Amino acid sequence: MQNPKFGTLNDKQTECIKDIQTAGINLLGMINEILDISKIESGTLKLNLRTFEINLCINETLNILKPLADKKNIQIKYTEIPMYICADYQKLQQIFFNIIRPVFDNLNILSPLFYFKAQ
Repeated sequence: MQNPKFGTLNDKQTECIKDIQTAGINLLGMINEILDISKIESGTLKLNLRTFEINLCINETLNILKPLADKKNIQIKYTEIPMYICADYQKLQQIFFNIIRPVFDNLNILSPLFYFKAQ
């Protein structure tokens, strides 16, 4: 939608698109959690293990949450961890999302890896 080929958006339209994107991401996260819980309960949860740099997973999670952080004027900084890990990438990203997302509702939550500051 933000492609100039379709025309330019005003500030209100851009804000609405960011809100829709954030809501969609949150809804997808809730659906994934429900599906994972039912798979755990039925014993059918499968992990797709692979080796990757953990910073890639953290950066992608923060990019997903960036519109929400921007909307709430929250600056996110984190300490990079120079290490590779063998894990299920999507499950780990979901864990990071579940850890970081509540911070936007309560800035009193502290984390040793992330620094959150209202601008």
